[in-house]
Amino acid sequence: MQNTFYKNLLYYGVNLESLYDEAGSLIAEKLIQLFPNVNSFSFVLGLAGNATDGAFTALHLSSKNKNFKIKVFLVGRQNKIESKILSESIKKIKDQENIEFYNDCYAKDIKQSDVNVEALVGTGFEGKKLNKRFYDVIKRISHFQNKIVAIDIPAPHYTPDVTLSLNYPKTYDAEVIKLSQCTEYMPFVGPGDLEELWDPNDKSHKNKNGKLLWIGNNEENYELCQRLAQDYLVKTAGFLINKNSSSISFELISNPDKLSNDIEKFFMWADHVVIDKLTIKSYILDLFIHDISEKYHSKMTSFISLENIGSITKICVNDDKVIANSKISMKSLSIKYPESVFVHLDNRILIFNNEDMKYLNINTNYNSNLKIGFVYQMSIYATKNPAWTAARAALSILAL
Repeated sequence: MQNTFYKNLLYYGVNLESLYDEAGSLIAEKLIQLFPNVNSFSFVLGLAGNATDGAFTALHLSSKNKNFKIKVFLVGRQNKIESKILSESIKKIKDQENIEFYNDCYAKDIKQSDVNVEALVGTGFEGKKLNKRFYDVIKRISHFQNKIVAIDIPAPHYTPDVTLSLNYPKTYDAEVIKLSQCTEYMPFVGPGDLEELWDPNDKSHKNKNGKLLWIGNNEENYELCQRLAQDYLVKTAGFLINKNSSSISFELISNPDKLSNDIEKFFMWADHVVIDKLTIKSYILDLFIHDISEKYHSKMTSFISLENIGSITKICVNDDKVIANSKISMKSLSIKYPESVFVHLDNRILIFNNEDMKYLNINTNYNSNLKIGFVYQMSIYATKNPAWTAARAALSILAL
C-alpha cells in the first residue's frame, strides 16, 4: 500500500513511477556523497510505498557503480506486494548482477553492510504499531555497528544515523531531498489523508470508538456536531451554557453514557473536547475555560481570536496562554507551540504546525456553518487520531 503522499499525487495525476525513479536517483547520489569510501549497502524493505523508494535507490546505486555490493532484504513475501511499481522494481533488482535479493526475511536473516538503509514504513504509518516481524527487524538493525540510514521517516523504536526525507523534514534532524515533479502539490490534501484515519467499528465494544464533549451556547451548533459525529461512530455529550443577569449555568443536553451531571467527569470521559465559539461575555466563564483548559489542554479544540491573524482554531494544545500582538506571525506561533496544530479560517482554510502546512482555497467568511462544521469534523477525528492527521482529514472532506 502506498503512503499518504504518493496516494495524493496519484489522485492529482502525477506519474508515480517517474517520481519514484527520481527519488531513487537523488537518494543514491546522496548516499554516495555521504559515504564516499564504502562499497557495500544493505536495504531493508517493507511491502509499501517507502519500500519502493528503497528499491529504486538500490537500482540506481547498482547502475552508478557496478563494484558496489548490494543486498536487498524484503521483510514479507514478494507475492504479497500490492503495488505494481514495487513488484516490477523487485523483478529488476533480481536481474542485477551486483545485487543479492532475499525474499520473506525475518530478523535473523538481515545482515549488515557498510551502510544499512531502512525503508520499512512511511509517513502513512505514523501513530500505528509495528507488527512483530517488523519490530524484531528494527530491534536487530538498531544494534548494527555500521551506519543506518532511514528513507523519508524512520520506523518506530530506533534512531538512525541519518534520515533522508523527501520534500520536507519528517524528523527534526532530517536531511531533505527535494523532488522536482511534485512541488506544486505539496500544500494540497487528498484521499491519502483520509485513509490514514482510524477505522471505527459499529460492532466494537462501546468504549472502543471515539467520545466527544461539546461545550457552547448555541444548541443548533451542537446538533450539527452530533450529526457529523454519527458518521464516524463518535459518541457526543453536550453542555449548553446559559447566562442570566447574575450567573452562568451549564445545562446538560446530551448524556449518552448516563454520567452524573458533574461537568469535570465529562472531561475525563471524553477523548476530545471542543469549546465552541462563545458569544457570551463573562469573567466567570472566561475563568472556567482558562482553568479547565490548563487541566485538559492535551485533548481540546478551542477558538482563539488573535490580533492581526483573524480567527484561529487551536487543536490539541499544550498551553492555552497564547499571547498575540501585531508582530506575531503564524510561523512564530508554530515554533513557540511545536506540538500544536493551528487553523486559520478566512478567505481560505489554512492548517499548519511546526513542520508542515496545507491549505484549501475556499472562503469561509460567507458561510459560518462551513467554518464551524470543519472545526467539528476535525475535533471528531481527533478523538481517535493524532491532531495533524485529524486536521488534514477534515480538510480533505472539503477538498474532495
